Amino acid sequence: MHDFLIWLGWSVDNTFCTPVAQTFWHSPLGLACTLSLLITSAIRVMHQKSSAGFFDTVWHFLFATVAAAGFTIGVTGQVPHQLVKSLLILVAIRGVIKAWRVIKRS
Repeated sequence: MHDFLIWLGWSVDNTFCTPVAQTFWHSPLGLACTLSLLITSAIRVMHQKSSAGFFDTVWHFLFATVAAAGFTIGVTGQVPHQLVKSLLILVAIRGVIKAWRVIKRS
């Protein structure tokens, strides 16, 4: 089971060591994650029933672009050094905007 989880891209160790982090991006789990992020963000931008505002549209476009880069890097077997940082920055920006909207409404 341990070998299967490592192959899948999920480490059962408490430490997320560099070799596991490098192999995650081109593991089935890493590719599935980046592909699902790409598809869901693209749907939220392009679907005809999407009523997202300007910020959400731009954010999902950028998120889809970063996810596409992650998927492409994972398929080629490279290590995306800036991908996690880019995803965290986008999520942080979204969190700040969403919190601001909640505070503004109250």
